Amino acid sequence: MPPKFSSVPAISAPIARHPGRAKKLLERLASVIRPNRHAIAGIAVILLLGGAIGHLTTTPRFSTYDNVPQGSPTLAASLRAEDQFGGLFNLWIRIAGDPETMMTTQEGWRRITRVHRAAESVLGANTVLSPLTVALASETPDKPPNVETLADLPAELRNRIGGDGYVTLSTMVGDPARSEGHIAKYDALEGAVLSAGAAVVTGTPALARHDAQRMIERLNASILAAAVGTIFLVALAFRNASMVPAVALANLTPVLLTGVLLHVFMGGEVKIATGLAMTIAFGVAVDDTVHFINRAFLERDRGKNAVDAIRNATTGVGFVLCATTLVLGTGIALTFLSNFYTVRLFGQLMIMILVFALIADLLILPAIMHIYQRWHSR
Repeated sequence: MPPKFSSVPAISAPIARHPGRAKKLLERLASVIRPNRHAIAGIAVILLLGGAIGHLTTTPRFSTYDNVPQGSPTLAASLRAEDQFGGLFNLWIRIAGDPETMMTTQEGWRRITRVHRAAESVLGANTVLSPLTVALASETPDKPPNVETLADLPAELRNRIGGDGYVTLSTMVGDPARSEGHIAKYDALEGAVLSAGAAVVTGTPALARHDAQRMIERLNASILAAAVGTIFLVALAFRNASMVPAVALANLTPVLLTGVLLHVFMGGEVKIATGLAMTIAFGVAVDDTVHFINRAFLERDRGKNAVDAIRNATTGVGFVLCATTLVLGTGIALTFLSNFYTVRLFGQLMIMILVFALIADLLILPAIMHIYQRWHSR
């Protein structure tokens, strides 16, 4: 016999405690689900596939400015400085090789010059600091600066253009994820210097362009993997494999629908806040699903047939699920007052997913349970 979680007061609360109007609405909802169960299931499958396509076509994006209060003087000054001076973030272009050897041989010097020119071809003249910059200042661009010239440089400047096992070129660039144009410019810069002989490009812009995106991709993948695992755990907890289709459609559909929302409201961009919102909202959605399924099993234990058990679960638990969603949504709505874009985005997605999850638990879940009536077999 499947385990029952009857100790949860909200699940076993009598229907009479619910407000009369809410009870009537839930009874009306329950009465239309069974006749339209196949249509509801078909719509759920379409939404699931559409959400999956939406997720697969999104683009991970991390912008440093997302973590600066919008409308603040700091953000305004940063954007003005970036527009006027090319950028605020240090980017380091490293050429592998012993600095002394690189700057005393013609081959090494040609390599430094090649990478320097490649960077300036994208960023513009006089935007890159390197040993060539020192040579240009000494009016000897065709040969590396001599030992005396390098020794006269400030220690900080010497450290910026050389290190243990590499020669460094440094420049200032903008936030790569600020716009499509900024992304294209950064990618062009990185491709140009790597093709010219640079070994690695590093710094905050490189982390934002590559590592942050990889982190977002892994976070989204882990959420979907956890969602699939949770679905089978719920079925295992109730010792009924026929629960898998119902739990899967009722819980994956709200999560995957965020992919459509991201295209509608954010141009298909995925942020770190997106993954966090999906994780928390999915946990709440699964909790609601467990409450509904458990109530249906309790009704079966009380002698109800499968149809009446699902109807009583809808009317008996529906009000609790609606109240929970309303309370959570009201609290999360406070994030709308934040000046931080990521905080507002987190709140907006959380509320949308919670509403989708409520609709799925009150429509999709009972519809699938009506279709797969083996769920109540013992």
